[in-house]
Amino acid sequence: MAHLESLNNQAMHSEIAAYLASVPAHRAKSLAQIHDLIMSEFPQATESMEYKMPTYKIGDNWLAIANQKAHISFYTCDPALIQPYLDQHPNIRAGKGCLRFRDTQTVDLPTLRTVVRLALTKDKSQQPS
Repeated sequence: MAHLESLNNQAMHSEIAAYLASVPAHRAKSLAQIHDLIMSEFPQATESMEYKMPTYKIGDNWLAIANQKAHISFYTCDPALIQPYLDQHPNIRAGKGCLRFRDTQTVDLPTLRTVVRLALTKDKSQQPS
């Protein structure tokens, strides 16, 4: 079981706490830091375990994190939202709206903060139909 400062947060959704506690030790710290970043920026975000991964929502906006077999995934499902991170870190693997952090890579939390803000505050009325 991972020993994480986040798990001491009484406000944390119990299923997310259990998920983070079950993550292999070599990824636990990074996932907890990402969770803490999201919640420090958006304490009003609704936490859930949609698709069996920690998911954070504000209205229709959402993002999710997950422990995968060979990496940590950060999902937004919108390529434009992750672009600021890719601009700073072109060697990070990415999918359509998803960043993939390998075990040997350090997550740049200040840059990821920008992506978190974009994902949870994007104005869908400004997007092309």
